[in-house]
Amino acid sequence: SQSRYYAELTDFTHFLILQGDEILVLPDQLDSIILSILAHPDVDFWNMVTPLNEIAELSNPSVVKCVLNQELDVLSIFRKSPLISEVETQIKLVHKICGLFAVSRKALSLMAKLSPTPLETSESIEQLKFLELGYKIKSIMTPLSYPSINLPEDVEIVWEILLTDNKQEEVLQKIL
Repeated sequence: SQSRYYAELTDFTHFLILQGDEILVLPDQLDSIILSILAHPDVDFWNMVTPLNEIAELSNPSVVKCVLNQELDVLSIFRKSPLISEVETQIKLVHKICGLFAVSRKALSLMAKLSPTPLETSESIEQLKFLELGYKIKSIMTPLSYPSINLPEDVEIVWEILLTDNKQEEVLQKIL
């Protein structure tokens, strides 16, 4: 696979992965992952997480979610909240998993060699393989929770943000 090729034939220590549905990621969010890697190069997997914006996201399967332990490690990843507490409590405990993560060369090489795991396959969430095999995912919290493009109707929402959000407009102007 391509992942195995890159992991084994390069001398990079980590790979920064930005999934295509996360077009609103800001440069400072990329920088925070890079700084985390530099501060803790022994960590194999980092994932950007954000607060949920709306209660409806708790049951929206296109929003990948997680809960964290006290050390901000990802405990569990899911598409619908498995929690039974009141939604007001859940919205404080559950976070959105962003399609921005970093993985060490060693971990990427290992993951690429292994077959898909049952939870990874059933939920279509790559990070679940890592958790299923007993590894830790460190979270990097960012306060900005921009939507991803998962469904056709998300394009309009993202377009509106690009036109009205000052930070997004600043980045867009630099690109154009």
